[in-house]
Amino acid sequence: MILAGGGTFHTQEDIEDLSEKEIKDLKFTHHIMDRPLTASILDKKANLEYVQPQYLVDCLNNQFLLPTSQYRPGNPPPAHLSPFIDNEKEGYVPMRQKEIAHLKGEEVVESSSDSEEEVEPVKPKSNKKDSGEK
Repeated sequence: MILAGGGTFHTQEDIEDLSEKEIKDLKFTHHIMDRPLTASILDKKANLEYVQPQYLVDCLNNQFLLPTSQYRPGNPPPAHLSPFIDNEKEGYVPMRQKEIAHLKGEEVVESSSDSEEEVEPVKPKSNKKDSGEK
């Protein structure tokens, strides 16, 4: 999945025999793990973002780099959203999808017909001057 998204990765076996300097030269940004964080792990790589595997799936499904705070190892991750569901067709937009839409700059607008909400792209404001209407 990482390669499909244009990234690179190294497994634990790849880096076991490397020196600390060689590891730093690899320029890691995220460490994907499915175990709770310990102080010893944080001491070794304080500059990395530690995330659960679901982070990769959610970022790729949304084609957007999500904030990592909700995906820290040891914490329950946010609700997983299926990329195979058409929310508009189903008539329901899950709260997590609304959160992601907001992060992506899409506006969540309440429908006038009932309390259902739909996601609409935010339109950039025009720089043209008013036509004199007030």
